[in-house]
Amino acid sequence: MMPIQDSTIQIPVDTRLAMIATLKQSLEVGDHILHICQVDKFLGDESKKGLYAWNGFSKVATAIEG
Repeated sequence: MMPIQDSTIQIPVDTRLAMIATLKQSLEVGDHILHICQVDKFLGDESKKGLYAWNGFSKVATAIEG
């Protein structure tokens, strides 16, 4: 894990894209809860490979496998 500057959270070291957000409100909507957030910061590192879930989340891999 790595700390985020000016934040109390940490994210995984190999993260390609992250959003730092502040929860503003939570509402019950039927049998769901809607979380309304303010996005404070986007972080990105294009040198990292993006990972995706495949086969109903039974596999995690890059979009292009070699």
